[in-house]
Amino acid sequence: MKLANIKNSLGNFALLDFSRIATLAQAIGLDIDHLEHQEHLSFISGKMMQYLSPEVSGVVVDPDFDFSIISKKANGTGLLLSLEKKSDATDPFSMPRMADSWGIEHISNNYALAKLELYYHPQEPEAMRKKQFVAEVHDYCKYEGIDLLLELMVYHPSSEPPVAEVLFEAQLQAAREFTNTSDILALEYLGSSLSAVTITAEIDTPWIYNAREIGYEEFKQNLRACIDSGARGFMAGDPFWAGAQTSQILSNLNHGPEHEEYIKTEIRDKVIEAVRIANEQTTAVV
Repeated sequence: MKLANIKNSLGNFALLDFSRIATLAQAIGLDIDHLEHQEHLSFISGKMMQYLSPEVSGVVVDPDFDFSIISKKANGTGLLLSLEKKSDATDPFSMPRMADSWGIEHISNNYALAKLELYYHPQEPEAMRKKQFVAEVHDYCKYEGIDLLLELMVYHPSSEPPVAEVLFEAQLQAAREFTNTSDILALEYLGSSLSAVTITAEIDTPWIYNAREIGYEEFKQNLRACIDSGARGFMAGDPFWAGAQTSQILSNLNHGPEHEEYIKTEIRDKVIEAVRIANEQTTAVV
Protein backbone atom coordinates (compact mmCIF):
# COMPACT_ATOMS: atom_id res chain seq x y z
CA MET A 1 0.00 0.00 0.00
CA LYS A 2 1.12 3.51 -0.82
CA LEU A 3 0.60 7.00 0.62
CA ALA A 4 -2.26 7.49 -1.83
CA ASN A 5 -4.21 4.91 0.17
CA ILE A 6 -4.12 6.99 3.38
CA LYS A 7 -4.76 10.49 2.02
CA ASN A 8 -8.10 12.12 1.32
CA SER A 9 -9.45 13.57 -1.92
CA LEU A 10 -7.67 16.87 -1.24
CA GLY A 11 -4.31 15.14 -0.85
CA ASN A 12 -4.11 15.56 2.93
CA PHE A 13 -3.57 13.02 5.70
CA ALA A 14 -6.01 12.69 8.62
CA LEU A 15 -4.81 9.68 10.63
CA LEU A 16 -6.56 8.42 13.75
CA ASP A 17 -3.98 6.78 15.99
CA PHE A 18 -5.31 3.63 17.68
CA SER A 19 -1.75 2.56 18.44
CA ARG A 20 -2.00 4.96 21.39
CA ILE A 21 -4.50 2.61 22.99
CA ALA A 22 -2.61 2.64 26.31
CA THR A 23 -3.29 6.36 26.71
CA LEU A 24 -6.97 5.71 26.06
CA ALA A 25 -6.93 3.13 28.84
CA GLN A 26 -5.22 5.61 31.17
CA ALA A 27 -7.63 8.39 30.21
CA ILE A 28 -10.65 6.34 31.26
CA GLY A 29 -8.97 4.66 34.24
CA LEU A 30 -8.60 1.14 32.88
CA ASP A 31 -5.92 -1.46 33.66
CA ILE A 32 -5.12 -3.26 30.39
CA ASP A 33 -3.77 -6.22 32.39
CA HIS A 34 -7.23 -6.77 33.91
CA LEU A 35 -9.42 -9.10 31.80
CA GLU A 36 -12.70 -7.23 32.36
CA HIS A 37 -10.95 -3.94 31.57
CA GLN A 38 -9.44 -5.44 28.41
CA GLU A 39 -12.90 -6.44 27.22
CA HIS A 40 -14.27 -2.98 27.95
CA LEU A 41 -11.37 -1.31 26.17
CA SER A 42 -11.93 -3.54 23.14
CA PHE A 43 -15.60 -2.55 23.16
CA ILE A 44 -14.76 1.17 23.34
CA SER A 45 -12.03 1.03 20.69
CA GLY A 46 -14.31 -1.00 18.42
CA LYS A 47 -17.07 1.59 18.66
CA MET A 48 -14.53 4.33 18.00
CA MET A 49 -13.33 2.51 14.90
CA GLN A 50 -16.91 2.04 13.74
CA TYR A 51 -17.98 5.68 14.12
CA LEU A 52 -14.72 7.60 13.64
CA SER A 53 -12.93 5.77 10.84
CA PRO A 54 -15.39 6.98 8.14
CA GLU A 55 -14.33 10.56 8.95
CA VAL A 56 -10.57 10.14 8.50
CA SER A 57 -8.28 9.13 5.65
CA GLY A 58 -6.45 6.44 7.61
CA VAL A 59 -6.20 4.64 10.95
CA VAL A 60 -3.10 3.43 12.80
CA VAL A 61 -3.50 0.12 14.64
CA ASP A 62 -1.22 -1.79 17.00
CA PRO A 63 -1.73 -5.43 15.94
CA ASP A 64 -0.28 -6.69 19.23
CA PHE A 65 -3.22 -5.22 21.15
CA ASP A 66 -6.45 -5.87 19.26
CA PHE A 67 -6.19 -6.78 15.61
CA SER A 68 -9.92 -7.54 15.47
CA ILE A 69 -10.99 -3.89 15.48
CA ILE A 70 -9.75 -3.61 11.89
CA SER A 71 -12.91 -5.44 10.83
CA LYS A 72 -14.91 -2.41 11.99
CA LYS A 73 -12.89 0.03 9.85
CA ALA A 74 -14.72 1.89 7.10
CA ASN A 75 -13.99 0.37 3.69
CA GLY A 76 -12.69 3.60 2.18
CA THR A 77 -10.31 4.37 5.04
CA GLY A 78 -6.64 3.41 4.75
CA LEU A 79 -4.73 1.30 7.26
CA LEU A 80 -1.32 1.58 8.90
CA LEU A 81 0.05 -1.11 11.23
CA SER A 82 2.69 -0.48 13.88
CA LEU A 83 6.02 -2.29 13.65
CA GLU A 84 7.35 -1.38 17.09
CA LYS A 85 6.67 -3.27 20.30
CA LYS A 86 4.84 -1.14 22.84
CA SER A 87 6.03 -1.05 26.45
CA ASP A 88 5.08 0.77 29.63
CA ALA A 89 8.39 2.65 29.76
CA THR A 90 10.29 3.52 26.60
CA ASP A 91 14.03 4.05 26.86
CA PRO A 92 14.84 6.65 24.18
CA PHE A 93 18.51 5.66 24.26
CA SER A 94 17.83 2.06 23.22
CA MET A 95 17.26 0.59 19.78
CA PRO A 96 13.63 0.13 18.69
CA ARG A 97 12.05 -3.19 19.63
CA MET A 98 9.99 -4.87 16.94
CA ALA A 99 6.60 -6.42 17.59
CA ASP A 100 6.53 -10.13 18.41
CA SER A 101 5.53 -12.50 15.57
CA TRP A 102 4.77 -9.54 13.35
CA GLY A 103 6.68 -7.89 10.54
CA ILE A 104 6.68 -6.00 7.27
CA GLU A 105 5.54 -9.00 5.24
CA HIS A 106 2.49 -9.37 7.51
CA ILE A 107 1.68 -5.68 7.04
CA SER A 108 1.90 -6.05 3.29
CA ASN A 109 -0.34 -9.13 3.39
CA ASN A 110 -2.97 -7.08 5.23
CA TYR A 111 -2.95 -4.31 2.59
CA ALA A 112 -1.55 -1.74 5.02
CA LEU A 113 1.32 0.72 5.29
CA ALA A 114 3.99 0.38 7.99
CA LYS A 115 4.35 2.80 10.91
CA LEU A 116 7.56 2.86 12.94
CA GLU A 117 8.10 4.87 16.14
CA LEU A 118 11.69 6.03 16.63
CA TYR A 119 13.16 7.97 19.54
CA TYR A 120 16.21 9.75 18.23
CA HIS A 121 18.76 12.50 18.74
CA PRO A 122 21.45 13.29 16.16
CA GLN A 123 24.20 13.31 18.81
CA GLU A 124 23.23 10.16 20.69
CA PRO A 125 25.64 7.19 20.79
CA GLU A 126 23.21 4.95 18.87
CA ALA A 127 22.49 7.50 16.12
CA MET A 128 24.35 5.63 13.38
CA ARG A 129 22.81 2.26 14.29
CA LYS A 130 19.32 3.75 14.36
CA LYS A 131 19.78 5.37 10.95
CA GLN A 132 21.00 2.08 9.53
CA PHE A 133 18.07 0.26 11.14
CA VAL A 134 15.49 2.63 9.63
CA ALA A 135 17.21 2.42 6.22
CA GLU A 136 16.96 -1.38 6.33
CA VAL A 137 13.28 -1.22 7.37
CA HIS A 138 12.57 1.23 4.54
CA ASP A 139 14.37 -0.97 2.01
CA TYR A 140 12.35 -4.00 3.11
CA CYS A 141 9.13 -1.97 2.85
CA LYS A 142 10.05 -1.08 -0.73
CA TYR A 143 10.74 -4.75 -1.45
CA GLU A 144 7.26 -5.63 -0.14
CA GLY A 145 5.68 -2.75 -2.09
CA ILE A 146 4.51 -0.66 0.87
CA ASP A 147 5.32 2.82 2.16
CA LEU A 148 6.73 3.70 5.58
CA LEU A 149 5.51 6.36 8.00
CA LEU A 150 8.29 7.26 10.46
CA GLU A 151 7.05 8.62 13.78
CA LEU A 152 10.17 10.58 14.68
CA MET A 153 10.34 11.46 18.38
CA VAL A 154 13.32 13.75 18.94
CA TYR A 155 14.27 13.76 22.62
CA HIS A 156 16.60 15.87 24.76
CA PRO A 157 19.54 13.67 25.90
CA SER A 158 20.64 15.87 28.81
CA SER A 159 19.15 16.09 32.29
CA GLU A 160 19.13 19.87 31.88
CA PRO A 161 15.88 21.50 30.71
CA PRO A 162 15.94 21.74 26.90
CA VAL A 163 16.34 25.10 25.18
CA ALA A 164 13.66 25.49 22.50
CA GLU A 165 16.09 26.54 19.79
CA VAL A 166 18.43 23.63 20.53
CA LEU A 167 15.58 21.11 20.46
CA PHE A 168 14.31 22.50 17.18
CA GLU A 169 17.76 22.28 15.60
CA ALA A 170 17.94 18.65 16.68
CA GLN A 171 14.50 17.97 15.18
CA LEU A 172 15.41 19.69 11.92
CA GLN A 173 18.68 17.77 11.62
CA ALA A 174 16.89 14.51 12.40
CA ALA A 175 14.23 15.21 9.77
CA ARG A 176 16.96 15.86 7.20
CA GLU A 177 18.71 12.60 8.11
CA PHE A 178 15.58 10.47 7.63
CA THR A 179 13.99 12.22 4.65
CA ASN A 180 15.44 9.63 2.24
CA THR A 181 14.62 6.58 4.36
CA SER A 182 10.93 7.27 4.98
CA ASP A 183 7.96 8.14 2.81
CA ILE A 184 6.24 10.46 5.28
CA LEU A 185 7.36 11.87 8.65
CA ALA A 186 5.15 12.37 11.71
CA LEU A 187 6.69 15.15 13.82
CA GLU A 188 5.82 16.85 17.08
CA TYR A 189 5.11 20.59 17.08
CA LEU A 190 7.72 22.40 19.17
CA GLY A 191 5.75 25.61 19.64
CA SER A 192 7.20 27.69 16.81
CA SER A 193 5.57 28.34 13.44
CA LEU A 194 8.96 29.44 12.13
CA SER A 195 10.46 26.05 12.99
CA ALA A 196 7.58 24.28 11.25
CA VAL A 197 7.99 26.43 8.13
CA THR A 198 11.72 25.69 8.14
CA ILE A 199 11.09 21.95 8.24
CA THR A 200 8.74 22.24 5.26
CA ALA A 201 11.38 24.17 3.31
CA GLU A 202 14.30 21.91 4.27
CA ILE A 203 12.97 18.40 3.59
CA ASP A 204 11.51 16.78 0.50
CA THR A 205 9.44 14.19 2.37
CA PRO A 206 5.89 15.25 3.34
CA TRP A 207 5.33 15.64 7.07
CA ILE A 208 2.31 15.62 9.36
CA TYR A 209 1.70 16.86 12.88
CA ASN A 210 2.02 14.09 15.48
CA ALA A 211 -0.09 15.05 18.53
CA ARG A 212 0.56 13.15 21.76
CA GLU A 213 -0.30 13.74 25.42
CA ILE A 214 -2.17 17.01 24.90
CA GLY A 215 -5.78 18.18 25.19
CA TYR A 216 -8.06 18.92 22.30
CA GLU A 217 -7.97 22.75 22.41
CA GLU A 218 -4.16 22.84 22.41
CA PHE A 219 -4.17 20.28 19.62
CA LYS A 220 -6.39 22.49 17.46
CA GLN A 221 -4.10 25.51 17.92
CA ASN A 222 -1.01 23.47 17.10
CA LEU A 223 -2.68 21.83 14.12
CA ARG A 224 -3.60 25.22 12.60
CA ALA A 225 -0.02 26.42 13.07
CA CYS A 226 1.38 23.28 11.43
CA ILE A 227 -1.06 23.34 8.50
CA ASP A 228 -0.32 27.02 7.91
CA SER A 229 3.39 26.11 7.92
CA GLY A 230 3.16 23.38 5.33
CA ALA A 231 2.24 20.20 7.21
CA ARG A 232 0.06 17.85 5.18
CA GLY A 233 -2.22 16.75 8.00
CA PHE A 234 -2.11 15.04 11.38
CA MET A 235 -1.77 11.77 13.26
CA ALA A 236 -3.59 11.90 16.58
CA GLY A 237 -5.55 9.92 19.12
CA ASP A 238 -4.85 11.34 22.58
CA PRO A 239 -6.51 14.76 22.00
CA PHE A 240 -9.82 13.21 20.98
CA TRP A 241 -10.29 11.14 24.14
CA ALA A 242 -8.55 13.39 26.68
CA GLY A 243 -10.57 15.13 29.38
CA ALA A 244 -12.64 14.51 32.51
CA GLN A 245 -15.96 14.14 30.66
CA THR A 246 -14.61 11.36 28.44
CA SER A 247 -13.17 9.58 31.46
CA GLN A 248 -16.42 9.86 33.41
CA ILE A 249 -18.60 8.45 30.62
CA LEU A 250 -16.36 5.79 29.09
CA SER A 251 -15.00 4.41 32.36
CA ASN A 252 -18.34 2.80 33.19
CA LEU A 253 -17.79 -0.93 32.62
CA ASN A 254 -21.46 -1.49 31.76
CA HIS A 255 -21.71 -1.30 27.97
CA GLY A 256 -24.68 1.06 27.88
CA PRO A 257 -26.01 3.23 25.05
CA GLU A 258 -24.38 6.32 26.56
CA HIS A 259 -20.94 5.04 25.49
CA GLU A 260 -21.99 4.69 21.87
CA GLU A 261 -23.86 8.00 21.83
CA TYR A 262 -20.90 9.89 23.29
CA ILE A 263 -18.47 8.41 20.77
CA LYS A 264 -20.66 9.05 17.72
CA THR A 265 -21.47 12.62 18.78
CA GLU A 266 -18.92 14.34 21.05
CA ILE A 267 -15.76 12.51 19.99
CA ARG A 268 -16.82 12.24 16.34
CA ASP A 269 -17.47 16.00 16.21
CA LYS A 270 -13.89 16.64 17.36
CA VAL A 271 -12.50 14.38 14.65
CA ILE A 272 -14.62 16.08 11.98
CA GLU A 273 -13.43 19.51 13.13
CA ALA A 274 -9.79 18.40 13.08
CA VAL A 275 -10.17 17.08 9.53
CA ARG A 276 -11.72 20.39 8.49
CA ILE A 277 -8.75 22.29 9.95
CA ALA A 278 -6.32 19.97 8.17
CA ASN A 279 -8.07 20.74 4.88
CA GLU A 280 -8.28 24.53 5.33
CA GLN A 281 -5.20 25.50 3.33
CA THR A 282 -6.00 23.12 0.48
CA THR A 283 -9.61 24.31 0.36
CA ALA A 284 -8.43 27.94 0.28
CA VAL A 285 -6.15 27.21 -2.68
CA VAL A 286 -8.87 25.36 -4.55
